[in-house]
Amino acid sequence: MNKLLFNNIGNRHLYLEKRDNNDFLYNRKYDFRERTKQVLDHWNDYKDKIHLNILKQYLDEQKPDEIHLFFTDQSIENTQDTYYAAELVKKILIRDYQYDEDQIVLHKIDVNPSNENLLFPLYAQIFKKLHALSSENRWIFLDAGGTPQQKLTAKLLIGAIHPNSVIHYVGNVEGVTIDQLFEKDQSSLRRLFAMKSMEVLFDKLYYTSALTIANEYGMLKKPLLNFLLMASYIERNIVKTISFKESIKEKYPLVQNFADKIPPVYFNELKKEVDDEKNYFRSGIMFAKAHKYLKLGRNEDFILTLQQSLEILIEDIYKKHFGDIQYDENNHLSIKLDIIIKYFSQENKIVLYNFFKLISNLFQSYQIHILKKNNVGNNFLDKFRNKYAHEGKAIDKIPGNIIKIFDQLISAEYLNSDTKYFDKLNALLKENLYFPNYFS
Repeated sequence: MNKLLFNNIGNRHLYLEKRDNNDFLYNRKYDFRERTKQVLDHWNDYKDKIHLNILKQYLDEQKPDEIHLFFTDQSIENTQDTYYAAELVKKILIRDYQYDEDQIVLHKIDVNPSNENLLFPLYAQIFKKLHALSSENRWIFLDAGGTPQQKLTAKLLIGAIHPNSVIHYVGNVEGVTIDQLFEKDQSSLRRLFAMKSMEVLFDKLYYTSALTIANEYGMLKKPLLNFLLMASYIERNIVKTISFKESIKEKYPLVQNFADKIPPVYFNELKKEVDDEKNYFRSGIMFAKAHKYLKLGRNEDFILTLQQSLEILIEDIYKKHFGDIQYDENNHLSIKLDIIIKYFSQENKIVLYNFFKLISNLFQSYQIHILKKNNVGNNFLDKFRNKYAHEGKAIDKIPGNIIKIFDQLISAEYLNSDTKYFDKLNALLKENLYFPNYFS
């Protein structure tokens, strides 16, 4: 396990042993960027008398294996940029602490260091890459130097991405853990906790709960709010009056590009058979959600959502081809499904016939392995939901033959794309959580 030290370079990191106002470092004829450039250009004149200021106190007590320094070099050159200062700090570290060059890593910040929204993606990319290399390394962040926004961004992301970290303040060589940070910086930690909690909720598809937390902690910057509202909208399946895509674009214009990229889950041939196109999209999204529930081990939600998805599809296709004829309440869905299968067989629509034949096999598996076992009977969805909600009946394990049939349903033959729609949505939510202006 290696120790990695992180620090933002500021304009107080360097000092001269014998100060002379004519020295470049203090000559007010030049701005800070130019002064440090002149010192670097005249290194031989200064190398014996220029020293570290902020880093010295820590390094005299501890020697990390790597040092990562963040310097500013903005796309529009700024007089306070620390590009040359960072190069000087690196030279002094090699001179005074016997570091090799490859042990000192300089990270460029090319945006306004006072804009937290712009800093987040840059720091997150660096921290995620280092965490991926080794999650076991010990990270130390020295909370001195740089702008307040740089320090806050670094602390939040280090805590979120690499929990095996400590924060060191000037005058406290021992440092504090992320947990102890609560006493030092409550607002930062509250935000960190909220972020971590929301990530967990995204992965579990609890978008409405994540929306509540975001609101409580004041984190609803406009793009994140729009994506969370959209996700919550999807979670509750409120798609009744217009097509799924259009409802998203109408209510949440910021996510229009994402809505345009939503592929239909089901194969194109199925789209021609539905009465109402919105049900084709709605059923497909619910089908994708069922797949996600299965992977999460939420067995009851998997069965209920899959069943509801297929009911929507069966009812809509039946309506288009055979009208609104109603059958006995307890087995109307099975009757309609049998009629649909017979119709596609007669029309020689082999792919559609095979698809709905699999659905029929799935329903039979429900009856044998789940519904009869739980005394639900034939009216699948309502009775199953009531039994689950009111009696707490749970499914410990989805029977293997149901998984086998479902795997056939999600094959490339029947889907326009894979069912990873919610993984893509979660990735966008997390991007907006950490990079709030990314989709502005």
